Amino acid sequence: RRLGHRVTGVGSVAEAQAWLDAGGAPDFILSDVMMPEQTGIDFLRQIRAAGRETPVLLVSGYSSESVEPELATHKHVAFLAKPWTVSELSEQIAALRARASR
Repeated sequence: RRLGHRVTGVGSVAEAQAWLDAGGAPDFILSDVMMPEQTGIDFLRQIRAAGRETPVLLVSGYSSESVEPELATHKHVAFLAKPWTVSELSEQIAALRARASR
């Protein structure tokens, strides 16, 4: 919100999927790679399988090596390592959205 984005927070991948299925149309999706029920990678795969090309920013405390295959396979996906600053987050979002608009 501090960066000027309208934020819709959800508590789980199932909630996020339900929100998208109900017509949610985000400009981009921010997801952690590691989550309790399902990984951010699995969520990314679901989004793409549903035909959505929404830009996705994956964040993790693990190295990017864990997501590199997905970064190469799926369009409009970026990775940001934790810990990150608000400035780094802002830069990654801007770069991701710029790439997606081409």
